[in-house]
Amino acid sequence: MDVSISHSSRRCEVARRLGETGRTRLAPAWCVTIQAWKSDARLMAIPKSNRILPSAMLCGVFYPMDALPEVVRWFSQVLPLAHATQLIRPLLFGEWPAHALWHVLALLAYAAAGFWIALRLFRRRLLK
Repeated sequence: MDVSISHSSRRCEVARRLGETGRTRLAPAWCVTIQAWKSDARLMAIPKSNRILPSAMLCGVFYPMDALPEVVRWFSQVLPLAHATQLIRPLLFGEWPAHALWHVLALLAYAAAGFWIALRLFRRRLLK
């Protein structure tokens, strides 16, 4: 038996016992989370890392975007993580971000576009 599975099974059992004694109301949710993590952790880690790490490398999370070539810099400025990074980094140093309104509007545009796409897909599946 895999060590991680037995360890998480023990956690799930502890969560059930805590739920039975009334000590916590989060025990069932914790148990479901652990069970889902056991089955999908390996499958879900691969696609996330393939999208997030390249985006973080391009968007100035680890090093400034000025070090990138011009074409790559233009492409990286279109990504939403670049706007979030350019908003948050100056705030961490106690400064006000340059072009803060532009970055907030860009993030709101991404959120609105994502919401609109999700709404269209949801309605399409609902009608099927």
